[in-house]
Amino acid sequence: MTAALNGFDGTKYGTATAKNLVTSTTANKVGLGLADTYNYGFAQKGPYGDITPEFKMPPAKTTDPVTFYSGDFTLSRQDDVPVHMPTTQPTIGSTLGTKKASTLIALINNAHASYTITRSQDTQYAYANGQMVTATGVVKNVGTDGSRTKFVVVVPTPAGLKLADYNFGTTSGTISKDTNVTAKLGGNAAAYDVTLSNPLPVGQTFTYTAKYQVTDITQLPSGGTPFQDLLLDPDTLDYLGESNTNWLYPAASPYLQTVPSFDFGKHPQPGSTATYATVAGNDQTFQVTDPDTASTVNNWSLFAQLSPFVNGDSKLADLAMTFGTPNGETKPADFDANQANQQMTDEDWLYFNHTANTLPSNQSMQRLYRLDTGLEPTVDPKNAKLDYSGGNGGKGVTLTVPATDDAALKIGKYNATITYTLDSNKSTIN
Repeated sequence: MTAALNGFDGTKYGTATAKNLVTSTTANKVGLGLADTYNYGFAQKGPYGDITPEFKMPPAKTTDPVTFYSGDFTLSRQDDVPVHMPTTQPTIGSTLGTKKASTLIALINNAHASYTITRSQDTQYAYANGQMVTATGVVKNVGTDGSRTKFVVVVPTPAGLKLADYNFGTTSGTISKDTNVTAKLGGNAAAYDVTLSNPLPVGQTFTYTAKYQVTDITQLPSGGTPFQDLLLDPDTLDYLGESNTNWLYPAASPYLQTVPSFDFGKHPQPGSTATYATVAGNDQTFQVTDPDTASTVNNWSLFAQLSPFVNGDSKLADLAMTFGTPNGETKPADFDANQANQQMTDEDWLYFNHTANTLPSNQSMQRLYRLDTGLEPTVDPKNAKLDYSGGNGGKGVTLTVPATDDAALKIGKYNATITYTLDSNKSTIN
């Protein structure tokens, strides 16, 4: 394995090479940065674990302390690897190959570590280009010096993402991009000069927010993109602290891209059981997207839970929403008879899958829709739009208030919450 490295100050340190293989109890992969890995293809484990290439930093030509290295790592297995076993030598995979990835290495000097960064949102998912992904970093002074006002914060800029915004929360001070330092980071990260209006006392914190926009979801590795921020001294670029690692994964399961809200309008006290349609123009469309490119079939089911309707101290748990079927669905002529006789056809099952259960306001989970790709003639399983505005006999989604609730009704606005769950053969997402 070779690493062609440049020092953060621009000095070219040449090529550091490692040829030794050591045993490991974990895996036979080597991390290349940006969550990229290369499997060496060993066909059998050794007696002491898997075999993993390792290397040491800094490279031998380094003479001065250097905080960063940037450059290309090239990993190659150029021949079979002899492994001495107690009895016979196993067959080792003979596939040769090279993997190359640009990366950034920070050498940590714990003697200067006097700050911590807590990054929010341990795991996030990217669903589509244009999506915004936000994380906050809370910097805490855990050292003994409470006089510092200036810092450099280094945040990663992985492929497929654009750093759209970087700013303070409620902290008083200024932030500006450090173009000089950013230029030396090899395109892997961006640096920002942070100047606080007042020194950061020991034990106190300041908060920043980094907002990324997904520009090309196809460039995000399926194994995840790691995010870890660094804090530096602006004068010496010494390491002051680092954050925990967050991960961003491209979604590989069906997910709800849009869900509707329902407004059933204003009405006088009914006096008897009443059913209300939504107000004019109330969008009633669900959109389910399946970004999975590795699988041709992902079946899924959409479930919902409706909370009680609440207006002050008035709580109604026996109202019910009716969805029916999405627009364009037609009930088969023999559906009822076939269901009663347990002789359902594919057409019957399709209608059954698409017919929503009544949704009571008592938090019980009810199925609204099931997509079975083995039965679907027209619904696009990768981008399904379910519009209920013309379903339920042309009435769209309705809300029924029973006569028994009439005495309990009070003047005012009743609100309830619907929790949707999309369950697929790959995952469950709320």
